[in-house]
Amino acid sequence: TPATTAPSPATVSTSLRVTVRCGICATTTVIAVLVPQFVQVLSFVGCCCVALVGFVFPPLLHLVLFARAFRKEEGVHDARRIMRKRVTMLLDVLMLTWGIAATAISSTYTFRQILNGDG
Repeated sequence: TPATTAPSPATVSTSLRVTVRCGICATTTVIAVLVPQFVQVLSFVGCCCVALVGFVFPPLLHLVLFARAFRKEEGVHDARRIMRKRVTMLLDVLMLTWGIAATAISSTYTFRQILNGDG
């Protein structure tokens, strides 16, 4: 028997897509109305996720990939090239440190706002 696959967007009926979208909007609206301090919760999740994705992951991934490439070229003894690579790695570490600090500060500040009921 052939493996079952998800239907393509072209075969999903328009009424089903509209129903799902309306359901998501209705659920979000109900949660926003019923959950106290929903804005602060969204703010906390947003500051954590956005800071990680924007400030922590890019330099971390670049550092990992750059370090691998640097190890592959260990036999190259060009002083300028080595210095440029070390400066690049240092900048990655500095940006990573800044990203972790910014994430921690913004998350702590937002979490304190939630606990204090500021809003």
